[in-house]
Amino acid sequence: MAIAFDKLFSQTLSVALLPFSLLAAGSLMAFGVAQFGVAGWAGLHVLLAALIFIPWLLIFTRDLPRVLRGDDQKPRLRLWQRLGLSLSADWEQDTVLFASIIGVVVVLVGLRGPLSDPHGAWWSIAAVLTTCGLAAALHWMTLRRAYLYAAGILLNLSLSIWLIKYRGHQAADVTAFIKANIIALSVAGVIWLMLEPKREIATEQET
Repeated sequence: MAIAFDKLFSQTLSVALLPFSLLAAGSLMAFGVAQFGVAGWAGLHVLLAALIFIPWLLIFTRDLPRVLRGDDQKPRLRLWQRLGLSLSADWEQDTVLFASIIGVVVVLVGLRGPLSDPHGAWWSIAAVLTTCGLAAALHWMTLRRAYLYAAGILLNLSLSIWLIKYRGHQAADVTAFIKANIIALSVAGVIWLMLEPKREIATEQET
């Protein structure tokens, strides 16, 4: 649908059409399913699944311009040229931008009701954890530390939701709650440090 729309109105295919088209399709699917499971929040769950899928798809399409320009992909390049389409110059940067924006939306929708969802908090926990992985992947691709910080916060947020929902939140558990978050933050810190050598190698190559 995105290709057909862009073919009619422009010769340059922009990243924005891909997430917007998928979001529209996911929303229509969510509205269609919602009527069969209102009490179980079926529509919200379908919408959340669609939102989780979109940024990961954007990441996998980030290198599409390089693939089309590759020498070993000449048949695909000729087919693309015959369609009369071209990718926008900011394709790679825009995929990261839209993946980040939709990732934020995933977290907001996932936090819609972790304590009141009839299926428990697992949908919210899964949404936050997948966005945590998304942030780590975006750091791996862009070498921006802000994504690592976001991933660490999201990891602790998912743990906090699990503790509050399934382990109780009485005053006596406050100490255990804090200790669990400190442990999770420490483990995440070790993983993030393992990702830092890649940044150093990339910096040395640039210099």
